[in-house]
Amino acid sequence: MGGSSYIDSVILRDKDANTAWTAASDATLEERRYLVQNWRADVTTMDNTSGEPVEWYRYTAYGQPTSHPIADVNGDGSVTSADTAAWLDLQSGDSSGSVWLTDDLNRDDVFPGDTADDTFFYAQQSAASGLSIGYDRQSAYGLRKGYAGYEWDDTLTMWHVRHRVLDSKSGKWTKNDPIGYRGGRNLTGYVETQPIRRTDSSGLKGCVTGLCVGLNDQAPADWPSDIPFPPNFTPGEGTPADQCRRAKDGMCRYDSVYGPMVRHLEKRLAEVCGGNSNDDVTPSGPAFPVVCDDSCDGGDGRTSPAGPIVICTRYTPLIGRMNACQIYAHELVHQIQFCLLRKLGIEPRDVSGDYKLCIVMESQAYVIDGSCNDQPDTNSFMKCICQRACGSCRDRTPRGADCVSDCLKLWYRPGEAPTGGIRTRIEYPKSGGGIAVD
Repeated sequence: MGGSSYIDSVILRDKDANTAWTAASDATLEERRYLVQNWRADVTTMDNTSGEPVEWYRYTAYGQPTSHPIADVNGDGSVTSADTAAWLDLQSGDSSGSVWLTDDLNRDDVFPGDTADDTFFYAQQSAASGLSIGYDRQSAYGLRKGYAGYEWDDTLTMWHVRHRVLDSKSGKWTKNDPIGYRGGRNLTGYVETQPIRRTDSSGLKGCVTGLCVGLNDQAPADWPSDIPFPPNFTPGEGTPADQCRRAKDGMCRYDSVYGPMVRHLEKRLAEVCGGNSNDDVTPSGPAFPVVCDDSCDGGDGRTSPAGPIVICTRYTPLIGRMNACQIYAHELVHQIQFCLLRKLGIEPRDVSGDYKLCIVMESQAYVIDGSCNDQPDTNSFMKCICQRACGSCRDRTPRGADCVSDCLKLWYRPGEAPTGGIRTRIEYPKSGGGIAVD
């Protein structure tokens, strides 16, 4: 069963567990498993009906999978006495031996020192005995959904993605693009070498994850039929003042690069902060007030919990700088973050000086606005993101702190920076007291 927000979203899998796959079904689906997906729609864990994880998964940037039983605490692909030692360390408060798991293994919100977690760990350790697990294998339980929600083929060790097959070892499609150069200049290249932020659920043309508007610049499927979809314009056209006027008039949703992102963020803003969920397709005006400020350098912007979004317009050379629609998207992310904090009972102004929260909020916004999409690999991408986030948080950085290093530690799992293992979620806890990560 799938979700509706993205074509490869998955909610659950039912399975005829007591009949061989080559035999006729007995018409009873005995096994139900729920799948947890991250921002890119990668399946990260498979849970049982009690909400307890039974298997977890990691992927390289281009999708080579590694599957792990939930008892593989140290993430080395096998369940051994080393995992027992790592588990005991977790229970004592030392997380250095774990690459992913927390001491609340069964997700009952009781930790540390919960005997139920101990019982669950040793049961999963016993269940993992004899399983075929590890690198280049999607699942020991027959799960085929994985990277970006694509279908894994254990024989080919590749991903089936509708019109084509993706070889994650080379990061390329196995055949040329059926739509030719309309899908990009590289006929076999995957998502224009931007796998961190882009997916290609059709096997035809990559897009910002879940936000494709179509193959020929046509209006997106949810665009009202009575509102004309104007021709796209090139991002960065004109002076900063020209760009800001377009943002102020609500034209960023038509931007040839940032339009899909802006429409999605405006809709998300309405959902999270309240208001008409169709605000993203109104014919005039942006979803959030925009002010053009000619007293600061073009290519910069700012916002606050009370608004508005301020876009700087004093003319300066824009080489390497953000354009107005990118700034608008970046600041929309912050407005959504402010509303999410309030939903947790945290007033944004009360935590405005929080150094690590600033890093998290800014790095998330830079990931979404595409500022570092030109980086060649995951590690360079994350370093670029953290450098930009630290520039935005410089007034909150404690004296002597290594901000970029602190940022990378927040985003990478213990023991893995800077070689891989990016976290799937970073959040501010309801109780306050710092950043929670998993």
